[in-house]
Amino acid sequence: MHNQDGTEVLDPEFPFDLMFVPTPEIAIRFSEWDTTRPYDADGNEIFWWNQLKDIEENTVLLKVMARSHPDDPIKFPESTLEHIANIRLTSRLITSIFGDTRLFFQHEPSKGDWSLEPEWSGHVDRIPRRTQDDVWGNRPIADFPEDPVEQKAWVRGQL
Repeated sequence: MHNQDGTEVLDPEFPFDLMFVPTPEIAIRFSEWDTTRPYDADGNEIFWWNQLKDIEENTVLLKVMARSHPDDPIKFPESTLEHIANIRLTSRLITSIFGDTRLFFQHEPSKGDWSLEPEWSGHVDRIPRRTQDDVWGNRPIADFPEDPVEQKAWVRGQL
């Protein structure tokens, strides 16, 4: 509804959907994890965060794809899927207590979007109504698993 400088956008345009697709270079790194063998050939423990720290600066991690309209060729023949951006590292990755304990992302409800594009609302997966227990910041944060096999499973689920 507004530009970065705060000015109002009279006819806002936005995609129906965004997809974050790992590049082949990144996808292959994480498809090769052996969760049954947490040691490398030299006997050193292998942790998923070490693989993340090995990714070079300027590496493209994800391609950002945008779908213009719902993927329904009958109702929306104009629907396209376009590569609109890359998520690229500007430095080497590091671990931090801040990232582990304080870095969170708040998402906005899509209700306002559907008021601008009401014909899209029937093409969105419905999620259960939120409860007061599901308000941002009110839920306890699960502890990260201690077991390396469980840690890898968590990361795989996120990728």
